[in-house]
This record gives sequence, C-alpha cells and structure tokens, in this order.
Amino acid sequence: MAAAAIAAVGGFALLLATAPRLTVLNEGFRLEYGWVPLLGAALAAVGAIALAAVVRTLPARGMAAFLAVIAVVLGVRRGTWQVGADRTALSARTLTETSRIAWPEVRQVHSDTEALQVTGFGDTAIRIGISGLRPHDRATLERTISRRVQESAPTAAR
Repeated sequence: MAAAAIAAVGGFALLLATAPRLTVLNEGFRLEYGWVPLLGAALAAVGAIALAAVVRTLPARGMAAFLAVIAVVLGVRRGTWQVGADRTALSARTLTETSRIAWPEVRQVHSDTEALQVTGFGDTAIRIGISGLRPHDRATLERTISRRVQESAPTAAR
C-alpha cells in the first residue's frame, strides 16, 4: 500500500512540477512539456489504481480511482499542448483546438508575470503561460515574438 501511495504522489509531483521546455529552432521556437509529465501521469495513474485495489473501503477506492482519472486527463492535456512559431505565424495546439495567428495579423502583445498573450484579428488570441519558464527561456520567447512582429510590419510603420 505504501509503494502505491508513493508512486501516485511521485507521479503527481512529476506531472505538476515540470515546466514547459523551450526549443529554439532556426526560424522560431517550440514550447512543449515533453515526455516527463507523461511519465509522471502514467506513474500517478498506475499508483492510484494500485491504491484503489489495495484499500478496503469504498470511499477510499472511489477517491483513488478519481485520482487516476485526474492523472490521465492532466497527462493528456500536457502531452497535447504545444506552442510554436516559425517564419509565418505563431500557433498553439491543445487537445481540442488549434489556433494560428500570422505575424502580419498580430494586433497586440501583452505580457505580465503569469502569461504572454498575443492577439490577432477578431477574437483570435494565444495565451502562453510563462510563470514556470526559466527567466532566460522567457526572455528568448518574448524576443522571438517581438522580432517576428517587427519583421512582418510594413516598412513605413517601422
């Protein structure tokens, strides 16, 4: 029982404590969580399922099964989340939606301590959570977006 609980807690720690990883490419960047949160989610789910199999009371089994479901949902969300930029646009992908804003369509870039939000025409907006990023990665991300927006601006506007 102790091993199952340790596996579940350790898995959740890996899942929740891992920050997105910034990969700088020749023409932009890619920001994603990588495989560590997926490993954490799998470990947490297996630990919670093992805990559900070991405990005797029905409420404890239900809680352990609920934790397993939460681990799987968070793992899938982290595994499918990706933000990227190339020469033509900024794009974001989640499990349920994909957003893309071409650099000439960027109307506003707003940054605070929690997030960087890029707004395009209409309701199109990409919000990037940056609170967990290392300061160097955050600066690289902000500089890349700023450079792409400036490069796409008309010559007279520069």
